[in-house]
Amino acid sequence: MSALGTWWDGLQRREQRMVAVMLVAVAAFVYWYALLSPLHTVRDDRIARYDAAVADQREVSVAVAALRGVRGDGAASAPMVDAAALVAHAAAVGVVVARQRTAEDGLLEVGIDAVAAPALFAWLDAASRDLGVAPTRLQVEATGASVRAVLAFALTTPAGPTP
Repeated sequence: MSALGTWWDGLQRREQRMVAVMLVAVAAFVYWYALLSPLHTVRDDRIARYDAAVADQREVSVAVAALRGVRGDGAASAPMVDAAALVAHAAAVGVVVARQRTAEDGLLEVGIDAVAAPALFAWLDAASRDLGVAPTRLQVEATGASVRAVLAFALTTPAGPTP
């Protein structure tokens, strides 16, 4: 018989039960802290990462839909504005449109000869907010204290050249 067996046999029955209960308690403690606790931590981390990924996917889907001009139900949502409304909106905020024409690709090109840069960008921000349109192309050239700009917009109704 081994030394451990001799030691065990030397214990009284009550002592054997206490040692057995203590060993079960130590085994449960090791099981909990060595196996279950790390697994719970991994699970919680996975859940948080999944939730973050879902939120990112939703954000990207909304951004892609906005870039494609599509509503959430898949129907096209082109801005309901025409060239005259866009030019009137520009004039209302002090941006004078010198020329406009329909480009080969069907976009409305708007030419602005002299405007302060802050006024131009304030108008673009207001047009985005108020009319739901933003330029698809933007070319800006500094000319002294002002800028010259050529912008292209995708509108619902094409505009012809102005006289």
